[in-house]
Amino acid sequence: MRAAQLTETQTEPPLKGDELRMNRDAKEHHPVYNNMAFPDPLERAARTVTATCTRVSRESIVIADPNHPNEFRRLSIRERAGLQGFPITYQFFGKSFAEKAKMIGNAIPPTFTYLVALAAKGVAPDQFPGFAVAGKALRLPKQVAPLTPPDNEGRTYPAKRSFRAALPGFRFKSGMRFDLSNAALDDETQWSVRFFFGQSKDIRQIGLDGDVTKDLVRNPWFAKLLAGFRGEFTRAQSFLAGTSPNSLQHAWTKRAKGLGHSKSRTSSRS
Repeated sequence: MRAAQLTETQTEPPLKGDELRMNRDAKEHHPVYNNMAFPDPLERAARTVTATCTRVSRESIVIADPNHPNEFRRLSIRERAGLQGFPITYQFFGKSFAEKAKMIGNAIPPTFTYLVALAAKGVAPDQFPGFAVAGKALRLPKQVAPLTPPDNEGRTYPAKRSFRAALPGFRFKSGMRFDLSNAALDDETQWSVRFFFGQSKDIRQIGLDGDVTKDLVRNPWFAKLLAGFRGEFTRAQSFLAGTSPNSLQHAWTKRAKGLGHSKSRTSSRS
């Protein structure tokens, strides 16, 4: 089979902005689970190809793009299929890139199925012909799967898009962290910061609401500590007074511009 005949090789636009930050954060600084490499190393065995690997997901395999320095992307359909042991001639008749990726992630590796079938037929290990022998008969079918463009970075997201992340600079081991998250209700969104601490089987939390802030300010020890940060604290309060939970949600769902908004969020690659 010639390289020009290979299907499903289209790659997605690189991860940008929130997608890149959140993927890196989920892998390198997860507050509970073990840390993972970012990007995934190409010289090691691949991690499990899952069915739920969206553009923002701890489970997604993200690599440094060999053809585009300083850019990171998810795997193409053919790359995922190769890791799962599918022949390069195999066609995925899905309606979208995401549907094909889900098919691969949910599949049992064909190479494993082949070995199970040989064992069921009573073929002894020393009689195993090898995958190369079995693959000689494979040919590209007359009908190939429809072309499904890769996913792009979302222009907008659902109005109730959830958010949860440990605040940078306040992440500690054993699950101890300051956590920013939202709760989308029918007509408004609530954002809150909670402090998580304790042992793995007894994790506790404290909601850092206005009452907690008032108690801290009234505490003589904290007031003395706060004196050196009075200017920054005042500016932060002033900035927060000009915002609202709903405006923050609009920025998070790309319905409004946030502080990190750039004029162009699209890739210049073709």
